[in-house]
Amino acid sequence: MEDRVKIEHHKFRQYLKLNGWKEFPSNRKSLDVFVEPKEDNPFEIFLPNNNYGNDYDLILRNALKAVSYVEDRDETLVALNINRIDKDLFNYRVSVDSQDSISVNLLTSLLESATYTLKEAATFEENRIYNNLTRKERESIRRRDEVDQFMEGCAFAHTWRGSFGVTIETPLQIVTTPLCDDIPDTLGRKTTKRILWGHKLISDGVEKGSADYIVEKLEAIEDVLMFERLPELRDSLGKNTINLDVKMSPIIPARTMIKGITKVRIDGTSLQILEKAIEQVKEPSSIKDVEIVGWPKTMSTSKEDLLKDVEEAERKVTVKGVCHEINATSLKMDLTLEDYRKAIQAQMQVKTVRVRCDVRKKHFGWEVTHVRSFELLD
Repeated sequence: MEDRVKIEHHKFRQYLKLNGWKEFPSNRKSLDVFVEPKEDNPFEIFLPNNNYGNDYDLILRNALKAVSYVEDRDETLVALNINRIDKDLFNYRVSVDSQDSISVNLLTSLLESATYTLKEAATFEENRIYNNLTRKERESIRRRDEVDQFMEGCAFAHTWRGSFGVTIETPLQIVTTPLCDDIPDTLGRKTTKRILWGHKLISDGVEKGSADYIVEKLEAIEDVLMFERLPELRDSLGKNTINLDVKMSPIIPARTMIKGITKVRIDGTSLQILEKAIEQVKEPSSIKDVEIVGWPKTMSTSKEDLLKDVEEAERKVTVKGVCHEINATSLKMDLTLEDYRKAIQAQMQVKTVRVRCDVRKKHFGWEVTHVRSFELLD
Protein backbone atom coordinates (compact mmCIF):
# COMPACT_ATOMS: atom_id res chain seq x y z
CA MET A 1 0.00 0.00 0.00
CA GLU A 2 1.40 3.42 -0.90
CA ASP A 3 2.52 5.69 1.92
CA ARG A 4 -0.03 8.34 1.08
CA VAL A 5 -2.91 5.93 1.71
CA LYS A 6 -1.39 3.79 4.48
CA ILE A 7 -3.86 3.40 7.32
CA GLU A 8 -4.05 1.60 10.64
CA HIS A 9 -6.54 -1.20 11.12
CA HIS A 10 -7.96 0.13 14.43
CA LYS A 11 -8.75 3.50 12.83
CA PHE A 12 -10.34 1.74 9.85
CA ARG A 13 -12.59 -0.22 12.23
CA GLN A 14 -13.68 2.95 14.02
CA TYR A 15 -14.41 4.65 10.72
CA LEU A 16 -16.64 1.82 9.57
CA LYS A 17 -18.52 1.64 12.88
CA LEU A 18 -19.14 5.39 12.88
CA ASN A 19 -20.58 5.05 9.38
CA GLY A 20 -22.96 2.26 10.33
CA TRP A 21 -21.10 -0.84 9.16
CA LYS A 22 -21.89 -3.92 11.26
CA GLU A 23 -19.08 -6.07 12.67
CA PHE A 24 -19.20 -9.86 12.79
CA PRO A 25 -16.58 -12.51 13.61
CA SER A 26 -15.18 -14.61 10.77
CA ASN A 27 -13.91 -18.19 10.54
CA ARG A 28 -10.35 -16.91 10.92
CA LYS A 29 -9.19 -15.60 14.29
CA SER A 30 -7.14 -12.80 12.75
CA LEU A 31 -10.01 -11.36 10.65
CA ASP A 32 -13.41 -9.76 11.29
CA VAL A 33 -16.20 -9.14 8.79
CA PHE A 34 -17.86 -5.74 8.30
CA VAL A 35 -21.18 -5.54 6.47
CA GLU A 36 -22.38 -2.45 4.60
CA PRO A 37 -25.47 -0.78 6.16
CA LYS A 38 -28.88 -0.21 4.58
CA GLU A 39 -28.47 -2.33 1.49
CA ASP A 40 -30.42 -5.40 0.27
CA ASN A 41 -27.27 -6.91 -1.16
CA PRO A 42 -24.54 -5.36 0.99
CA PHE A 43 -20.81 -5.39 0.54
CA GLU A 44 -18.81 -7.50 2.97
CA ILE A 45 -15.20 -6.62 3.72
CA PHE A 46 -12.56 -8.19 5.92
CA LEU A 47 -10.33 -6.32 8.35
CA PRO A 48 -7.46 -7.68 10.42
CA ASN A 49 -7.87 -7.42 14.18
CA ASN A 50 -4.12 -7.02 14.68
CA ASN A 51 -1.22 -5.60 12.68
CA TYR A 52 0.53 -8.90 12.00
CA GLY A 53 0.60 -11.25 9.02
CA ASN A 54 2.01 -11.24 5.51
CA ASP A 55 -1.33 -10.26 3.95
CA TYR A 56 -1.96 -7.32 6.30
CA ASP A 57 -1.40 -4.56 3.70
CA LEU A 58 -3.22 -6.47 0.96
CA ILE A 59 -6.32 -6.98 3.13
CA LEU A 60 -6.43 -3.28 4.05
CA ARG A 61 -5.94 -2.25 0.41
CA ASN A 62 -8.86 -4.40 -0.75
CA ALA A 63 -11.06 -3.09 2.08
CA LEU A 64 -10.18 0.49 1.16
CA LYS A 65 -11.11 -0.12 -2.49
CA ALA A 66 -14.49 -1.51 -1.41
CA VAL A 67 -15.27 1.46 0.86
CA SER A 68 -14.14 3.85 -1.88
CA TYR A 69 -16.58 2.19 -4.29
CA VAL A 70 -19.45 2.26 -1.77
CA GLU A 71 -18.88 5.95 -0.92
CA ASP A 72 -18.12 6.87 -4.56
CA ARG A 73 -14.99 8.75 -3.48
CA ASP A 74 -11.32 8.56 -4.35
CA GLU A 75 -9.33 6.06 -2.25
CA THR A 76 -6.94 8.79 -1.12
CA LEU A 77 -9.79 10.92 0.28
CA VAL A 78 -11.27 7.93 2.10
CA ALA A 79 -7.85 7.09 3.55
CA LEU A 80 -7.38 10.70 4.71
CA ASN A 81 -10.71 10.61 6.54
CA ILE A 82 -9.81 7.30 8.16
CA ASN A 83 -6.44 8.59 9.33
CA ARG A 84 -8.07 11.72 10.78
CA ILE A 85 -10.68 9.80 12.77
CA ASP A 86 -8.87 10.59 16.06
CA LYS A 87 -7.99 14.21 15.29
CA ASP A 88 -9.66 17.61 15.44
CA LEU A 89 -9.15 19.69 12.29
CA PHE A 90 -8.58 23.44 12.17
CA ASN A 91 -9.34 24.57 8.61
CA TYR A 92 -8.09 28.12 7.98
CA ARG A 93 -9.22 29.53 4.62
CA VAL A 94 -8.48 32.96 3.18
CA SER A 95 -11.45 34.39 1.30
CA VAL A 96 -10.21 36.01 -1.92
CA ASP A 97 -11.40 36.31 -5.49
CA SER A 98 -10.39 33.38 -7.68
CA GLN A 99 -8.10 35.60 -9.78
CA ASP A 100 -6.40 37.28 -6.80
CA SER A 101 -3.22 36.26 -5.05
CA ILE A 102 -2.37 36.53 -1.38
CA SER A 103 0.78 37.66 0.38
CA VAL A 104 3.32 35.10 1.51
CA ASN A 105 3.61 37.18 4.68
CA LEU A 106 -0.09 36.57 5.36
CA LEU A 107 0.22 32.80 5.20
CA THR A 108 3.45 32.90 7.24
CA SER A 109 1.77 34.98 9.94
CA LEU A 110 -1.28 32.71 9.85
CA LEU A 111 0.82 29.59 10.44
CA GLU A 112 2.84 31.22 13.21
CA SER A 113 -0.28 32.57 14.90
CA ALA A 114 -2.14 29.25 14.71
CA THR A 115 0.86 27.35 16.10
CA TYR A 116 1.33 29.85 18.94
CA THR A 117 -2.38 29.69 19.82
CA LEU A 118 -2.37 25.89 19.94
CA LYS A 119 0.63 25.76 22.28
CA GLU A 120 -0.68 28.48 24.61
CA ALA A 121 -4.14 26.91 24.83
CA ALA A 122 -2.67 23.44 25.48
CA THR A 123 -0.33 24.84 28.16
CA PHE A 124 -3.23 26.57 29.91
CA GLU A 125 -5.32 23.39 29.93
CA GLU A 126 -2.38 21.26 31.08
CA ASN A 127 -1.74 23.69 33.95
CA ARG A 128 -5.37 23.32 35.02
CA ILE A 129 -5.02 19.53 35.02
CA TYR A 130 -1.70 19.70 36.90
CA ASN A 131 -3.04 22.06 39.57
CA ASN A 132 -5.85 19.62 40.37
CA LEU A 133 -3.45 16.72 41.03
CA THR A 134 -2.33 15.64 44.46
CA ARG A 135 1.26 16.24 45.51
CA LYS A 136 2.06 12.56 45.04
CA GLU A 137 0.56 12.54 41.53
CA ARG A 138 2.59 15.61 40.59
CA GLU A 139 5.84 13.91 41.59
CA SER A 140 5.28 11.13 39.05
CA ILE A 141 4.96 13.37 35.97
CA ARG A 142 6.85 16.12 34.22
CA ARG A 143 4.61 19.15 33.90
CA ARG A 144 5.13 19.94 30.23
CA ASP A 145 5.40 16.40 28.83
CA GLU A 146 1.76 16.29 27.72
CA VAL A 147 2.00 19.66 25.95
CA ASP A 148 5.21 18.65 24.17
CA GLN A 149 3.61 15.38 23.02
CA PHE A 150 0.50 17.23 21.87
CA MET A 151 2.48 19.76 19.84
CA GLU A 152 4.61 16.96 18.38
CA GLY A 153 1.41 15.31 17.17
CA CYS A 154 0.03 18.47 15.53
CA ALA A 155 0.60 18.48 11.78
CA PHE A 156 -0.23 20.47 8.66
CA ALA A 157 -2.69 18.34 6.74
CA HIS A 158 -3.32 17.85 3.05
CA THR A 159 -6.28 19.78 1.65
CA TRP A 160 -8.07 18.99 -1.59
CA ARG A 161 -10.34 22.03 -1.75
CA GLY A 162 -7.92 24.11 -3.83
CA SER A 163 -8.43 27.22 -1.72
CA PHE A 164 -5.86 29.46 -0.09
CA GLY A 165 -5.24 28.26 3.43
CA VAL A 166 -4.08 25.44 5.62
CA THR A 167 -5.52 22.58 7.64
CA ILE A 168 -3.94 21.68 10.98
CA GLU A 169 -4.56 18.28 12.54
CA THR A 170 -4.56 18.22 16.34
CA PRO A 171 -4.43 14.80 18.04
CA LEU A 172 -6.94 13.82 20.71
CA GLN A 173 -4.23 11.73 22.42
CA ILE A 174 -6.52 8.85 23.38
CA VAL A 175 -4.42 5.89 24.57
CA THR A 176 -7.11 3.39 23.63
CA THR A 177 -9.92 4.43 21.33
CA PRO A 178 -13.13 2.52 22.04
CA LEU A 179 -16.29 3.60 20.28
CA CYS A 180 -18.56 4.89 23.04
CA ASP A 181 -20.29 8.06 24.19
CA ASP A 182 -18.63 8.57 27.57
CA ILE A 183 -14.96 9.19 26.66
CA PRO A 184 -13.85 12.19 28.74
CA ASP A 185 -12.30 15.21 27.07
CA THR A 186 -8.56 14.71 26.53
CA LEU A 187 -5.93 17.46 26.48
CA GLY A 188 -6.35 17.65 22.70
CA ARG A 189 -10.11 18.19 22.90
CA LYS A 190 -9.79 20.62 25.82
CA THR A 191 -7.34 22.63 23.71
CA THR A 192 -9.83 22.74 20.83
CA LYS A 193 -12.60 23.92 23.14
CA ARG A 194 -10.39 26.55 24.78
CA ILE A 195 -9.56 28.03 21.36
CA LEU A 196 -13.21 27.98 20.26
CA TRP A 197 -14.36 29.69 23.45
CA GLY A 198 -11.65 32.31 23.00
CA HIS A 199 -12.89 33.02 19.48
CA LYS A 200 -16.47 33.13 20.80
CA LEU A 201 -15.38 35.73 23.35
CA ILE A 202 -13.80 37.83 20.59
CA SER A 203 -16.93 37.45 18.45
CA ASP A 204 -19.10 38.67 21.32
CA GLY A 205 -16.78 41.63 21.78
CA VAL A 206 -17.12 42.48 18.08
CA GLU A 207 -20.91 42.23 18.31
CA LYS A 208 -20.93 44.62 21.27
CA GLY A 209 -18.25 46.80 19.66
CA SER A 210 -16.22 46.72 22.86
CA ALA A 211 -12.85 45.36 23.92
CA ASP A 212 -13.90 46.03 27.55
CA TYR A 213 -16.50 43.26 27.27
CA ILE A 214 -13.71 40.77 26.49
CA VAL A 215 -11.38 41.94 29.25
CA GLU A 216 -14.05 41.86 31.95
CA LYS A 217 -14.74 38.16 31.44
CA LEU A 218 -13.36 35.70 33.97
CA GLU A 219 -9.97 34.24 32.98
CA ALA A 220 -9.77 36.76 30.14
CA ILE A 221 -5.99 36.92 30.28
CA GLU A 222 -5.61 33.32 29.08
CA ASP A 223 -8.47 33.62 26.59
CA VAL A 224 -6.89 36.76 25.12
CA LEU A 225 -3.15 36.20 25.33
CA MET A 226 -3.25 32.84 23.55
CA PHE A 227 -4.20 34.95 20.49
CA GLU A 228 -1.33 37.39 21.02
CA ARG A 229 0.16 36.68 17.59
CA LEU A 230 -3.16 36.99 15.75
CA PRO A 231 -3.18 40.82 15.35
CA GLU A 232 0.04 40.50 13.34
CA LEU A 233 -2.21 39.47 10.44
CA ARG A 234 -3.78 42.94 10.15
CA ASP A 235 -1.25 44.56 7.83
CA SER A 236 -1.16 41.70 5.30
CA LEU A 237 -4.84 40.70 5.62
CA GLY A 238 -6.21 43.99 4.28
CA LYS A 239 -9.86 43.64 3.28
CA ASN A 240 -9.66 39.87 3.07
CA THR A 241 -11.25 37.51 5.57
CA ILE A 242 -9.97 34.32 7.21
CA ASN A 243 -12.65 31.72 7.84
CA LEU A 244 -11.85 29.09 10.46
CA ASP A 245 -13.95 25.94 10.35
CA VAL A 246 -13.22 23.45 13.15
CA LYS A 247 -14.14 19.82 12.50
CA MET A 248 -14.10 17.78 15.69
CA SER A 249 -13.38 14.07 15.72
CA PRO A 250 -16.54 11.97 16.22
CA ILE A 251 -14.68 9.67 18.63
CA ILE A 252 -15.29 12.16 21.45
CA PRO A 253 -18.85 13.45 20.92
CA ALA A 254 -19.13 17.24 20.78
CA ARG A 255 -20.84 18.35 23.96
CA THR A 256 -23.81 20.72 23.76
CA MET A 257 -21.68 23.67 24.90
CA ILE A 258 -19.57 23.48 21.73
CA LYS A 259 -22.35 23.33 19.14
CA GLY A 260 -22.80 26.48 17.10
CA ILE A 261 -19.34 27.98 17.66
CA THR A 262 -17.18 25.90 15.33
CA LYS A 263 -17.16 28.49 12.54
CA VAL A 264 -15.11 31.64 13.10
CA ARG A 265 -14.64 34.80 11.02
CA ILE A 266 -11.38 36.71 11.38
CA ASP A 267 -11.26 40.15 9.74
CA GLY A 268 -9.90 43.64 10.33
CA THR A 269 -12.65 44.55 12.81
CA SER A 270 -12.18 41.49 15.02
CA LEU A 271 -8.38 41.88 14.95
CA GLN A 272 -8.64 45.54 15.96
CA ILE A 273 -10.86 44.78 18.96
CA LEU A 274 -8.64 41.82 19.93
CA GLU A 275 -5.57 44.05 19.80
CA LYS A 276 -7.21 46.54 22.17
CA ALA A 277 -8.18 43.74 24.54
CA ILE A 278 -4.59 42.42 24.56
CA GLU A 279 -3.28 45.89 25.40
CA GLN A 280 -5.73 46.21 28.30
CA VAL A 281 -4.87 42.78 29.67
CA LYS A 282 -1.15 43.49 29.53
CA GLU A 283 -1.63 46.91 31.12
CA PRO A 284 -4.65 46.61 33.44
CA SER A 285 -6.91 49.63 33.66
CA SER A 286 -6.93 51.89 36.69
CA ILE A 287 -8.77 51.09 39.92
CA LYS A 288 -12.56 51.28 39.70
CA ASP A 289 -15.08 52.25 42.37
CA VAL A 290 -17.91 49.67 42.25
CA GLU A 291 -20.87 48.44 44.26
CA ILE A 292 -21.99 44.83 44.77
CA VAL A 293 -25.27 43.76 46.37
CA GLY A 294 -25.57 40.16 47.51
CA TRP A 295 -24.78 37.89 50.44
CA PRO A 296 -21.64 36.53 52.14
CA LYS A 297 -21.03 33.23 50.40
CA THR A 298 -17.82 32.17 52.16
CA MET A 299 -15.99 33.49 55.23
CA SER A 300 -12.61 32.70 56.74
CA THR A 301 -10.19 34.08 59.32
CA SER A 302 -6.61 33.39 60.34
CA LYS A 303 -7.44 33.56 64.05
CA GLU A 304 -9.49 31.16 66.16
CA ASP A 305 -11.34 33.90 68.00
CA LEU A 306 -13.39 35.55 65.24
CA LEU A 307 -14.60 38.41 67.44
CA LYS A 308 -11.29 39.42 68.97
CA ASP A 309 -9.77 42.62 67.59
CA VAL A 310 -6.35 41.19 66.73
CA GLU A 311 -4.45 43.57 64.49
CA GLU A 312 -2.75 40.96 62.29
CA ALA A 313 -5.87 38.83 61.80
CA GLU A 314 -7.06 38.19 58.25
CA ARG A 315 -10.82 38.25 57.81
CA LYS A 316 -11.80 37.30 54.26
CA VAL A 317 -15.34 37.27 52.88
CA THR A 318 -16.60 36.45 49.40
CA VAL A 319 -19.75 38.36 48.52
CA LYS A 320 -21.84 36.78 45.77
CA GLY A 321 -24.42 38.92 44.04
CA VAL A 322 -24.73 41.55 41.33
CA CYS A 323 -22.10 44.11 40.36
CA HIS A 324 -23.15 45.91 37.18
CA GLU A 325 -20.06 48.10 36.75
CA ILE A 326 -17.69 45.23 36.02
CA ASN A 327 -20.08 42.41 35.12
CA ALA A 328 -18.91 40.33 38.13
CA THR A 329 -20.95 37.86 40.19
CA SER A 330 -18.66 37.59 43.24
CA LEU A 331 -15.88 39.57 44.91
CA LYS A 332 -13.46 38.44 47.62
CA MET A 333 -12.42 41.08 50.15
CA ASP A 334 -10.62 41.68 53.48
CA LEU A 335 -12.86 43.17 56.20
CA THR A 336 -12.36 45.02 59.44
CA LEU A 337 -13.60 43.37 62.63
CA GLU A 338 -16.74 45.55 62.61
CA ASP A 339 -17.62 44.65 59.01
CA TYR A 340 -16.76 40.98 59.61
CA ARG A 341 -19.34 40.93 62.42
CA LYS A 342 -21.89 42.31 59.97
CA ALA A 343 -21.05 39.52 57.54
CA ILE A 344 -21.56 36.92 60.28
CA GLN A 345 -24.93 38.48 61.10
CA ALA A 346 -25.91 38.48 57.41
CA GLN A 347 -25.15 34.75 57.18
CA MET A 348 -26.96 33.87 60.39
CA GLN A 349 -30.06 35.96 59.59
CA VAL A 350 -30.00 35.40 55.81
CA LYS A 351 -29.75 39.10 55.05
CA THR A 352 -28.40 41.00 52.04
CA VAL A 353 -25.35 43.25 52.14
CA ARG A 354 -24.31 46.21 50.02
CA VAL A 355 -20.58 46.72 49.58
CA ARG A 356 -18.86 49.67 47.98
CA CYS A 357 -15.24 48.95 47.13
CA ASP A 358 -12.31 49.68 44.83
CA VAL A 359 -11.29 46.93 42.39
CA ARG A 360 -8.70 46.36 39.70
CA LYS A 361 -8.44 43.76 36.95
CA LYS A 362 -6.22 40.79 37.70
CA HIS A 363 -5.30 37.67 35.74
CA PHE A 364 -8.35 35.87 37.13
CA GLY A 365 -11.35 38.12 37.69
CA TRP A 366 -11.11 41.25 39.87
CA GLU A 367 -9.15 42.09 43.02
CA VAL A 368 -10.70 44.22 45.77
CA THR A 369 -8.06 46.75 46.87
CA HIS A 370 -10.13 48.69 49.43
CA VAL A 371 -13.56 48.34 51.06
CA ARG A 372 -15.20 51.75 51.32
CA SER A 373 -18.36 50.58 53.08
CA PHE A 374 -20.03 47.33 54.15
CA GLU A 375 -23.74 47.79 54.80
CA LEU A 376 -26.20 45.26 56.21
CA LEU A 377 -29.59 45.60 54.48
CA ASP A 378 -33.01 44.82 55.98
